[in-house]
Amino acid sequence: MRSITFAVLFLLTSAVFAHDFKTAVVDMSQVFNEYPGTQRAKEKLAKWEKQKTDDLSDAYQELNDLNKELTGKSAISAKMKAKKQREFDEKFAEYKKRDAQIRNEISDKESAMTLALVDEIKPIVAEVAKQKDVDLVLDSSKVVYNASQVDLTKDILERFKKMKDDSDDKK
Repeated sequence: MRSITFAVLFLLTSAVFAHDFKTAVVDMSQVFNEYPGTQRAKEKLAKWEKQKTDDLSDAYQELNDLNKELTGKSAISAKMKAKKQREFDEKFAEYKKRDAQIRNEISDKESAMTLALVDEIKPIVAEVAKQKDVDLVLDSSKVVYNASQVDLTKDILERFKKMKDDSDDKK
């Protein structure tokens, strides 16, 4: 008797929650790209990336100069040529190692920037969802089917526009 009562209560509770549960989707890619902070962050990242890659350009030029000495028709001895080749090989190995380090740093910094921006966007999505009485918001790119067809993307983009207008008014 107890198990039947429990089963009936469970089914009733499930039916009530299922009926009231409202889902929506948002195009997170579009929201991310149109978020006001994204462009500033991308510009800052590009500037930082340029500084890092400029550091490598001097090493690259040095490698080019060494390579010209090695492949040029200069009259250097075989011993001197072997010394230059070893120097070139060592500098090239250093260059490759530094290039890989910089690429990893750039990737890590870009990932950190993306996570930070998403953390800024989430409360805005949650606020719009609460206003629309939505219980669960999913990224539209990861949803195969959504019967409710509620898409909050436009509302969130309008919120961004309002945020930008408000910040422009304060200037």
